[in-house]
Amino acid sequence: MKLYVDDVRECPEGYSLFRNSAECLQFIIDCATVSINHPDEKFDIEVVSLDHDMGGAIGGDCINILNKLEYLCNTVEGFDEIISKIKFHLHSSNPVGVANMRAVIKKNGWKEKR
Repeated sequence: MKLYVDDVRECPEGYSLFRNSAECLQFIIDCATVSINHPDEKFDIEVVSLDHDMGGAIGGDCINILNKLEYLCNTVEGFDEIISKIKFHLHSSNPVGVANMRAVIKKNGWKEKR
């Protein structure tokens, strides 16, 4: 499964669209929680493609997704193992936002799809 988080761009074919970061974050948390509590359930989020600037959408800018995932990886047993399976793609045109999101990805040893 591939997730695309953007408040204005069209969603590429093969992706599931989220227009705000809060809904996407909750979806990732729900999928990860199921996989942690039921190891026989496959975690199938392969790619999360993130914009940065979300124009006041619920949940704020997409760096909030990465920051919350980082927090959960450090506080919830097994969460880090699940999240490390995701490849993050940054499709934002905000170079400072991309650099900030990339720093979180790199700091946590997560994968980035360029």
